[in-house]
Amino acid sequence: MILNRPADHEVYEYLIKNYYKDFSIAEISKAVKKSTPMVYKSIAFLKDRGIVEEHGTRYKVNLLNSHTLKYKYLYDYEKFMNLPKDYKNRITKMKQRISVIFSNIKFSLIIFGSLADGTFEDESDIDILLIPDNGQLNGLDSRLPEGFHFLSKNSLGFTQEVANGDDIALSICRSHIIIEDTEKSFIYDLNENKNRVDTKIIEFRKREANNLKMEIVDAHQKNKKDEIAKKLMLEKLQKLIKIESRIICLENNIIPTSKIDSFEKASKILKRDIKKEYKEIRLDNVLEKVKSYV
Repeated sequence: MILNRPADHEVYEYLIKNYYKDFSIAEISKAVKKSTPMVYKSIAFLKDRGIVEEHGTRYKVNLLNSHTLKYKYLYDYEKFMNLPKDYKNRITKMKQRISVIFSNIKFSLIIFGSLADGTFEDESDIDILLIPDNGQLNGLDSRLPEGFHFLSKNSLGFTQEVANGDDIALSICRSHIIIEDTEKSFIYDLNENKNRVDTKIIEFRKREANNLKMEIVDAHQKNKKDEIAKKLMLEKLQKLIKIESRIICLENNIIPTSKIDSFEKASKILKRDIKKEYKEIRLDNVLEKVKSYV
């Protein structure tokens, strides 16, 4: 496919990079800094070729179009190549290791979380979604190096989570790097993503937070001087802060793409530095911090 006009390129690129959203002509015009008639002409051109889908007065890229699919994979490859060399090497070795351990299973491999959205820090884990085409990747965590956090979902299960408005699934759809997509199942989920978190998911997160609070209070009352209990309280308190930050975002129609992203966005809403509070919690002050949060 040949895009002769610069405006067509710019509109196409903008829609590809924001594949999870739909836009009005005016919104696209403002983003790419082109006149409304020029953007309208570009959209009509892309729509005629099946690259853009029309939803009323809004437009969204069609990821299942063959040209768009190649562009998306190329865009993600570029994102991967721009990662720090150490991360690229670790991911490549990890993928090879999984292929050896589960030699009879084909799988899609997707990077998500802080490495995908650019908020990663030195101590950040590498978040990986694995979608096996056949079989199960059992016992994965115990057979691979530390520093990785794995989610393993079969294709149907992940598709259902996206359809049900699960916040984690939608976060992955919003920000990721595709390393391997064997049956194009992940691309299908991206294209079908409605980009809305179900209210039932938010209520589930709230129950999750309340259960954590009860567990922390119970541990605090029974085992104040026990070092093991302190470590448990530290882990649970950090998890509580992560979940509550996520809830704040979701209640404000924001889908955070990583822990740091949720801290930053919840901090703006609450007007306090949640990331700083999270990092200040240590074993020597966890008992004091528990009183502040629970």
